[in-house]
Amino acid sequence: GITAMQRYDPDGILAALWSPELAPRVVAQGCPVVDVYAWIDEVRVPRVGIAEEAVGRAAAEHLLERGLRAYAFIGGRVRFAQERLAGFQHALAPEGFTVHALEDVFEDLVLRDSWISPHDRVAQFLAALPRPLGV
Repeated sequence: GITAMQRYDPDGILAALWSPELAPRVVAQGCPVVDVYAWIDEVRVPRVGIAEEAVGRAAAEHLLERGLRAYAFIGGRVRFAQERLAGFQHALAPEGFTVHALEDVFEDLVLRDSWISPHDRVAQFLAALPRPLGV
C-alpha cells in the first residue's frame, strides 16, 4: 500500500491507477508517476497503455476475413471498452455491417447491480442474434 511505498522513498512509480481514491494518494508521493492502467481520466500523469480502438479494429478485420455476416460486441461503458467498440464499428461500417452491442456487462461483473446474472444476460443477448456471428 501507500504506507509501504513511503518507506521505500521511490524515485519514480509505475502504477496501475485503477481507483479514484488511490490515484491522488500515489500522485501525492512527490515523485514522477506513470499510470499503466489509464482508466481514470481525471488523473493528469503520463500514461502507457493499449491502443484500444486499434484492438477493436483488428478484431473486426479478423472476423471479416472469415466471411462472417453478423457481428456483436460485449463490453462496458468504461473508456477502454467504448474505444474498442468504436474501432470495431469503424472497421465494419464501410463493409455495410452494423454491430449489435451489449455495453454494460463489464459494470455488471464488477458492480453486480443487476438481479440478472451477467452471464445470463450475455446468453440471452447472443441467443437473439443471427448466426454465424462474430463476437
